[in-house]
Amino acid sequence: AQPPASWVVIFLPLFLSDLRNYGHYKYLRRNRSHFQHEADRYLLVVVSECLFKVLLCLRFSFEQLRLYIPVRFVLFVYSVGYILHFVVGHFVPPPDSGRPEGCNV
Repeated sequence: AQPPASWVVIFLPLFLSDLRNYGHYKYLRRNRSHFQHEADRYLLVVVSECLFKVLLCLRFSFEQLRLYIPVRFVLFVYSVGYILHFVVGHFVPPPDSGRPEGCNV
């Protein structure tokens, strides 16, 4: 078994990509007038990916947690973020768009 700190080192480049993704979220949020609710959708993906990596890292680092954090749960967290991203993008009308609901043009 690997020491717990080694998993953090292994996942470090992925956590750095989360920082980059958070910066992109802030860009979308600042320019909300051009992107409407894209920032909210993107935040769902960023949070789910980060939580997925944290749970996976914890699961690999500590054998005791493997009983409490099954792989299915870790993948469920990841999947829910993308499902919510899709739902918000396709079924929630953008605020003040002036278009009827369901028109994605």
